[in-house]
Amino acid sequence: IDIKEQYCIGCGLCEKLLPRHFEVIDKKAKWKESILNDVQIDELKPVIAKCPVKAIGFK
Repeated sequence: IDIKEQYCIGCGLCEKLLPRHFEVIDKKAKWKESILNDVQIDELKPVIAKCPVKAIGFK
């Protein structure tokens, strides 16, 4: 997963939608995992679409 910290506004929407995968630290979203599986990819797609500043994407 790729989080563009320079664009992240720390709104916490990703953490609210998927708290087991995201956390906000110092007003920036952080990815808690290291490896993505197919289920996680499917879970992430709506979160990526809902990010208000499009700071989250796939590498």
